[in-house]
Amino acid sequence: PPSLPLQFFDDTSLETLGSPSSIITRGMLEGETEASLEAVGLFREGPTTATPDNDNDNYNDNDNYNDNDNDRDSNDSNSSSNGTWRRVLITSYNASTSGGGGGMFEGMWYDSASLCNLPRISVCFLGEDRFLFARRHQAALERRRASQSLLRRELYVECMPREDETTTASMPKEQGERILQMAGGGGGGGG
Repeated sequence: PPSLPLQFFDDTSLETLGSPSSIITRGMLEGETEASLEAVGLFREGPTTATPDNDNDNYNDNDNYNDNDNDRDSNDSNSSSNGTWRRVLITSYNASTSGGGGGMFEGMWYDSASLCNLPRISVCFLGEDRFLFARRHQAALERRRASQSLLRRELYVECMPREDETTTASMPKEQGERILQMAGGGGGGGG
């Protein structure tokens, strides 16, 4: 299923490097207009455009970025959330990039020289505390999973028929109770 963008769940209070613009400024040489900051970024394969019939949340046609954390590849030690951490050269920050939850860091993948746009939660800069970054990334994943679970539960409950509604095909009371129990809403005795 589609996932909400991970950057919506990023705890920016854990940011140790400062604002995105100050991060970029640190990577610029005097008189230069672009930064040169080495980092690792989360590269994700996927279609280049987001359409209603695919399961990807893509934000840029250049980098094939999607934030779906299903189908992990357990054979790859660099694999995380259906993607691979790869070396990237970050050159700038675009605050107006439509990625939701803030702008995007712009850069280039080392191995392919293709351009990319990545949210902060998917960029770990060299020199950054990797353990703190990993905790920050994991916490965002957990908050997203919990939020999506709650949204699914609310959708299931909202779509259930109400007792006061008259329908041609009514649901037996026991079936309604089982659905409520599975949705985590209680609803009566077990069976």
